[in-house]
Amino acid sequence: MVENLFVFQCKTSEEINDLFHFGIKNKVVASHNMNQASSRSHAIFTVTLEAIDPGNIDDIVVSKL
Repeated sequence: MVENLFVFQCKTSEEINDLFHFGIKNKVVASHNMNQASSRSHAIFTVTLEAIDPGNIDDIVVSKL
């Protein structure tokens, strides 16, 4: 189980970009002795692309970035 895990479905690259920037805006940053702008949170941004052949809906190619 991952706390605060969100999964979004996007139809366009603009939606992906908006979600990426949404995550950046919500990142918590604070300083400490070793780093002036240390990120106090961690995030994993995974993009999974699905390409479906309109002539054969059972033919799906999935790629993770």
